[in-house]
Formats: sequence, structure tokens, C-alpha cells
Amino acid sequence: IRNCDWSSDVCSSDLLQLFKALEQGGPLPDKPIMLTFDDGYRGIATIAAPIMSQAGFVGTAYVITDRIAVNPKRAPTWLTWRQLRILEQRGWDIGSHTVSHTEIPHMSETAALQTLRASRFALERRLGHPVQWFCYPAGAVDAKSVDWVRKAGYVLATTTQEGDVHSAADPLRLSRVRVSNTTGVRGLAAALAKRFQGTSADPKERITAAYFTALSRPPTAAEVARAETYLKTQATQRGQTPESAMTTFCQALFASAEFRYLK
Repeated sequence: IRNCDWSSDVCSSDLLQLFKALEQGGPLPDKPIMLTFDDGYRGIATIAAPIMSQAGFVGTAYVITDRIAVNPKRAPTWLTWRQLRILEQRGWDIGSHTVSHTEIPHMSETAALQTLRASRFALERRLGHPVQWFCYPAGAVDAKSVDWVRKAGYVLATTTQEGDVHSAADPLRLSRVRVSNTTGVRGLAAALAKRFQGTSADPKERITAAYFTALSRPPTAAEVARAETYLKTQATQRGQTPESAMTTFCQALFASAEFRYLK
């Protein structure tokens, strides 16, 4: 985020807003974005949150309750309860990532419900309000896990499955776009390009879709012509398939100076 000058129409959303959109048909902004952080590392509060605040963004921290630091000096890696409360004051959501990061599909129903409820109740007791957001440890999830998470009282749950389309029919298996400490701006641009290049078979429509997503405007006739020339060059001189050429174009568009990613 620090290395990107995001356009003003990209809006930070929270889990309650997403829940209302999925379950009640509530509104979402045109370009909502949700930033989630797993495990509960202290850098969420000391590094990520200050940078995100400057950009007007909030996020979600899914925490492992047994690792929340009671004594900050003895456990410098993890968030403290005080930091969790400060994050909430800044508009962040706090969700459960179980008690000890045990993968739910590998547990019995009794053990799974125990850790799901224990982590949720610990957060509710210390934060003073209901906590109904969950994230599967290691992204491990199957049908029985979803059922247990529902029984434990959660209403939204995230996985590590790649995707950006969510359904009210499956609110306990939300997908995400994974970003690691090595992804970088160009890696994020590439990941977004794969999703926002459009699905039409008509190259002009896909070029237009990419411009709307990246730049919030349609391309000019000259830009369409340049893009078409670029696609033909990629196909004829570099041997790329039309699909691969389109992906390369979208990556270049998302990482361009006009989209204002800093080098």
C-alpha cells in the first residue's frame, strides 16, 4: 500500500458491510477492497495499520488467541490485547483463527467445536462484543469444517482459495487474493490483472474492461488501437496465445505509470 498511490474510488470495506451485502442485499461501493491479515503478528499494528490509515484503509486481523501477548516483552512477535482494542477503535475487524492454529479438517467434531468456540468466546470476553468472523488455519477446509464453523456461531469465514467472487450461498468459504511478503507491487498487479481483464471474446471489450478496472475510464480510440497492435505483436513475434497476450497487456496496464504504481 505504501508503494501504491491508489485511485480515490477504491473503497475500503469491512466484514459487516460484506455480510449485509451477501445476506441482506446491502450496498457495496463500486470498487470495494478488503485487506485481511492472518495469525496476529504484531507488525499488523506497528507497520500495516499506520500505512493503511494514511491511505484511508481499514483491515481485518484474524488472531490465534493462545498467541495473543499478555506480556509484550516476553512475546514480541504477537499482537497484544491492547493493540487489538486500538485496531478496533481505528475501524478494524478482529476475527478468530482458532486457539492454536490447528487445521479444522484434521480434528474430531468435539475438538473442532471446542477450539472454534473457545477462541470466539475469548475474543468476545476481552473485546466486549460478538465476534462472528473466522479464518481457517492454513486455509484447510472441507464440508464438515464448514458445518462445524456454522455450529460454532460464525457467519463469515475466509479461506486461502484464490478468487474474488463471493456468494450468499457459501458465506463460510470466502476466497481471497493471496499477498505474501515477496509479492510486491508488480506481483499484486499481475494477480489483479488475471481477474479484471474481462471475459468477453471480443478483444476491444476486454481492453475496455481492463481500462475501466485499472483507470476508472474507457480507453480512447488511440489507446484501443495501440492495445490491439500490442496484442498482435505479442502473438506474432513472441508466440503468445491470445489469452496469454491479453494477460500480459493487463499486467502492463496495471503496473503502468498512468495507474500510478511507484517503481
